[in-house]
Amino acid sequence: QVVEMATDFGASTWFWFPEPRDVRIRMVMRYARQDGVGGTETKTVAEVLAGPKQDYFYPVWPRKAGEAVPECSLAAAGVLKIKTAEATDYAIVSDAAVSFEKDDVTFSGKAGSVRIFADRVALCLLSGSGRVGYKGMVFEGHGPFEKVVALKDLKAGVTKIEGGYEKKIVTADIGQGVQVRGEGPFSVARAVHVAQ
Repeated sequence: QVVEMATDFGASTWFWFPEPRDVRIRMVMRYARQDGVGGTETKTVAEVLAGPKQDYFYPVWPRKAGEAVPECSLAAAGVLKIKTAEATDYAIVSDAAVSFEKDDVTFSGKAGSVRIFADRVALCLLSGSGRVGYKGMVFEGHGPFEKVVALKDLKAGVTKIEGGYEKKIVTADIGQGVQVRGEGPFSVARAVHVAQ
């Protein structure tokens, strides 16, 4: 479930996967440095494999040598819980709407986060329409929006966020069997270019 890409300089990049994954080295490239420092540099490209329609979501943590790694867990489908010295984060990403209520966190929507610091909480709805809250204080509306609240100021209740619009997946037909699909509303047009 963990992959760490180390460097010769003590820094590394740490990856955590909610489920064990097959990882393989795709290629290793070595070449002479062109930055005046001299020597060679090595780049490694790794593949983390999944089957068809098996998307996955994972945290990436750049770190110095000896720095602690995050404590990660899968809180629910599409919801990662990540604890660091800075905060406890709930990161949510899904193609379909997710409803999550656990550990005083409330979320419904497609993408967002709840970052719980020692003195405040950051509540983010990043995609779609929905709600996000902590300890009973909930913000509801159309994303994207972010609200940061001091823990001492948390009050139970729902606050509607004004503005924005409901985003829906729509398909637009532009003729001759060509369709465009995406998060709407949007308009499409076909341009015809004539070579001269």
